Amino acid sequence: GLNATEQAAATGSSAGANAASLGLNPQQQAVGAGAAAAAAARFAGLSTSEQIAEAAKAAAAQAAVAGLTPLQQREAAAAAGGAAVAVASARSGLTPAQQAIAAGATAASVGAEYGLTAKQQAEAAGAAAALAGAAAGMTSQQQIDAAREAATAAGILAGLNPTELAASAGAAAAAAAAVAGETPQAQTVQAGEAAATIAARHGLSVNEQNIAAGVAAAAAATTAGLSVGQQNAAAAAAARAQADALNMSIYEQQLAGTAAAGASAAVAAARTGVNAAGQASAAGAAAAVAAVGYGLSGTEQAKAAGAAAAMQGGR
Repeated sequence: GLNATEQAAATGSSAGANAASLGLNPQQQAVGAGAAAAAAARFAGLSTSEQIAEAAKAAAAQAAVAGLTPLQQREAAAAAGGAAVAVASARSGLTPAQQAIAAGATAASVGAEYGLTAKQQAEAAGAAAALAGAAAGMTSQQQIDAAREAATAAGILAGLNPTELAASAGAAAAAAAAVAGETPQAQTVQAGEAAATIAARHGLSVNEQNIAAGVAAAAAATTAGLSVGQQNAAAAAAARAQADALNMSIYEQQLAGTAAAGASAAVAAARTGVNAAGQASAAGAAAAVAAVGYGLSGTEQAKAAGAAAAMQGGR
């Protein structure tokens, strides 16, 4: 007969093949393989940490069979580890919030073992926490909040700085919002709010909080497949909303919007391989467009454009 870990691996592999034959996508196949391996490991009397290890191994193996990239295989391992601990913690009577925290922390530590970067660990933690929350009956907003908190906790452990924590929290919130079926527009709002919350909590200045909200919203818009113009608009809207939440004047809110639109455009330009001068010029142009949208005077438009371009030059 097979030993316990061999049984878990065989069960996982068979579940993965079964999921594939039912037409499930590669990620779902990997999750199915991980869940089946964890259940087999539990049935064979293995400890929770051994169940997590078997789930991660089976998910990574199935992801490889399904043709996913090495990064996606590592993410599948992290997700399966988080799911295994969520099941175990539900069985032992933990609250939904505690299940989400346990899932997030486990996904991050499994991700680290499998070679995910600090940022990827934080995002894996957020995704696992949101899934655990959904399974435990949390509302979509509670899932999004759980993702934000899990990503932040994992990011702190992995050594991210406050700006990076805000970005990871925003990405995790947007991903959770997408899974919960929110529109791309709503995903950008969730990203901005999550990033601003974490930026404020970790001592970033008011202006840095506004920019963090804008950059996170733009990143969410990018992931959701929105155009560069829509990314810049999402950034401006999120920064303005944050400035408004901080009781800043209308004019200061508008300046926050133009600065965030500029930062978003610079990031988009950098993604396409444009040099620093080109990024600064893209930032200036986007800030000017936002200023026009706010009805600011020609002088104010030029000032906003200059400030956004200079901000990129000084990065």
